[in-house]
Amino acid sequence: MTRTRTTPARRFSPALALGTAALLLGGGYVGATALFSSRAQDTTQEAVQQLTDSLQATGVVTVEQSEYRKGFSDSTQTLTLAVRDTTAATGVPLRLVVTNHIQHGPVLGAAGLGQALVDTDIRFADPRVQAELDKAFGGRKPTIRTLVGMTGTSTTDIVVPSGRFTEEGEPGELSWQPLRGRVQVAGLKTVTDLNWPGLVLKAPDANGTVGAMKLSSTMTREDKDDLLGTGQMTLTLDHVALDGPQPVALKGLKMSSDSRRSGEFQNLGVRYEVAEMAAQGQTLRNLQLALKFDHLARDPLERLSKLFQEFSKQNGGSSAAPDLTAAQQAQDDVLALLRGQPVLRLERLSLGQPGRDFVMTGEASLPGAGRLSAADLQGMAGPQLVGLLNADLTLTTSEAALGELSSSFGSSVPDVQSLVDSGTFRREGDRLVTTFSFKDGRMRVNGQAVQ
Repeated sequence: MTRTRTTPARRFSPALALGTAALLLGGGYVGATALFSSRAQDTTQEAVQQLTDSLQATGVVTVEQSEYRKGFSDSTQTLTLAVRDTTAATGVPLRLVVTNHIQHGPVLGAAGLGQALVDTDIRFADPRVQAELDKAFGGRKPTIRTLVGMTGTSTTDIVVPSGRFTEEGEPGELSWQPLRGRVQVAGLKTVTDLNWPGLVLKAPDANGTVGAMKLSSTMTREDKDDLLGTGQMTLTLDHVALDGPQPVALKGLKMSSDSRRSGEFQNLGVRYEVAEMAAQGQTLRNLQLALKFDHLARDPLERLSKLFQEFSKQNGGSSAAPDLTAAQQAQDDVLALLRGQPVLRLERLSLGQPGRDFVMTGEASLPGAGRLSAADLQGMAGPQLVGLLNADLTLTTSEAALGELSSSFGSSVPDVQSLVDSGTFRREGDRLVTTFSFKDGRMRVNGQAVQ
């Protein structure tokens, strides 16, 4: 009888299982870290290139040098920036050294999981200038930390500590509260929020304060080369006050902008509001200005924006020989903008409290510009271009507002009835209204031609 020999079952070994798992996880981590090392380099270099283009486009900052040192678990990127038209005590232009310390993912310690964690350090190249800054911050440092998520989204947190600056041998000081902000980028959408409580200036001949400031914006681009984008921005400032021989005060400032696409056209809007402004003994309240630039042909506007950016980047304010090709392209794009028949709308320009205010609204367009040729544009003088303009403007106010404005400037109160009889104003209920129109090269006031 033949016995079948069986192989004894292998006994389960926890140590072997743990060792195998550790080996797989370790290998996976090594592979993932190497992968995210490359991704971190690509992501960081793309971000730095965008920063470089933006900075150089200002014409104020030049990127002199950029280095990237890639490691296995971390890398370092260094930028050297030169600030134009500024000099340190040594007579050498001010230079900033921006260093990105990059930790590769996917495991980023307390920050969790992600492609990379970037800590940015900004220092002046001149050690004496940096020493003054360190002293002003009391040994603390501004922090800029960016977490690049697994899907490529990023969140940057910014903190600038409070500080105080004094100049040796000089009276007075400048102190400020900490600034905090966050910038979130998801694909082509960027959301920015900044908050700053303000600063205080104390000097022998003047004291001043700048109140709380808040900036928020949302911008979405169609692609990485899109300079126009769509979105909104709002900036608020609580107050600015400066006493002394000529005191100035401003309260409740709000600035906002809006950019939208409508087919092949871009619509832009800006709005300014000031609750109160006082200077040279005069006080103005409730100032508002709202403008809209509609029906702007998007393609030529985009090209003009890029041309301006390139010009600023290359020249930085220096006088260089003009690029004739670029000049011709700019002229063609200006013509294309005019042919698009843009419209300027004054949605509101007002001063004063409701019922005792001045309010102006209006609109201007170029209906005849759609037929312009390049030869027409070159051959036209200023008056001929003005002849293409159609404009309407309406001013409404009240007797009380006219009286208050005259009194504030030390003038006699105007005879309102005389203004009505002369056709300068007409009455509409308790409001005084006057209209201006310009069409076919002719001006009309309240419907009457002006000779």
